[in-house]
Amino acid sequence: MHVFHTAAVVSVTHMEDAARSSAMSLPASADEPFTEPDPHRAQITDIVDRPTLRVSGPAEIVQLVPYILGFHPHESLVMIALRGRRTVVSARYDLDAPIEMATPWCESASRAGADHVIALIYTAGIDKQPLPRQKFVDELSQVFEAHSLKVIDVIAVSEGRWWSYRCANPQCCPPEGTAVDATGAIAASAVSEGLVALPNRESLETELSIDEARMALVDAEIRAFLEAEDQAPAPHIRVMRAHDWAEVRAFVRDTRNGVAITNRRAARVLCALMDRSVRDAAIGYLVGRPEAEVRDAWRQLTRIAPPLWRPAPATLYAMWCYAEGSGARTNIGVDVALEANPNYALAEILLELQASGLKPFEFIHDMAKEAQLVGRRIQRKRDPSGRRAR
Repeated sequence: MHVFHTAAVVSVTHMEDAARSSAMSLPASADEPFTEPDPHRAQITDIVDRPTLRVSGPAEIVQLVPYILGFHPHESLVMIALRGRRTVVSARYDLDAPIEMATPWCESASRAGADHVIALIYTAGIDKQPLPRQKFVDELSQVFEAHSLKVIDVIAVSEGRWWSYRCANPQCCPPEGTAVDATGAIAASAVSEGLVALPNRESLETELSIDEARMALVDAEIRAFLEAEDQAPAPHIRVMRAHDWAEVRAFVRDTRNGVAITNRRAARVLCALMDRSVRDAAIGYLVGRPEAEVRDAWRQLTRIAPPLWRPAPATLYAMWCYAEGSGARTNIGVDVALEANPNYALAEILLELQASGLKPFEFIHDMAKEAQLVGRRIQRKRDPSGRRAR
């Protein structure tokens, strides 16, 4: 199962109205991290604070889905749950998954306040009506209805065409299907907003593929750094943590300015992120808009990190993707972190948040503000937990 909290918000009316609309939203620009907040600056508290891209009609919903996921689905079931006229959670499953898999997702959707659902079935080999998998669609609809989710439509998509399971009117739903306009207005608007739709999920996975050659060089740098550290006089833990946090802040600043990540810099930052408080403080950069340059820095660091040091940057990458609404990339980052360390707590927490039906903008700002406080305490060489020293 892949549950997504996306940057897309779909606003939909009933099929017979032929007036569906959807909105894709992006956060406002970022505050400079680790500065006092501007009391006159609006904070992100709801989706309505963000600009929208409106979509209407089932044809445009089909156009939008690959940009919601970040890739074109194949042999997949995609479900989009809505509260009123806005999405609250979406998910992609392999098409051969058992029907029972929809139950926990429906429970999450209901907890998030959803009352409607759209489902899309992506499969090869359809060229006309009657559509295949009718029994599966009927059972799926029963699961939706058992959770008080009214089905707006179930759509089949196959080899560049789409059909509705709920419309048999040849004037609007021809038996041979309707061509998917991959270069239509919604696709163009999504691209202009910086969204991408890669050919498949495997294409997303390659974004975090390990660079074996550089990983070996970074590993050697880590060993050299740790050996030198062992030979030096041991500093106080709070002094060492402050140095580590300064290294991470410099790393973020430089990556924002386009400075390449050297093997030595990567080794130093990876060692710094092994301190849980330093890693948590880095989440403070999510107080404002999740900057693409910083997200990409965590991605690059993940690709060249030896396994022991990989979970921290992979989870930070996943956090940035989660805040952006890129659910597929969030899942991939979490998968990479948990593959390196199956018990990595922050990745497990993020995985639970994904599955819970909670939307990022409902709590990510508060989480980041707490992380800012951790960073400030580290800079002042105080206990990052906020407890008084004894």
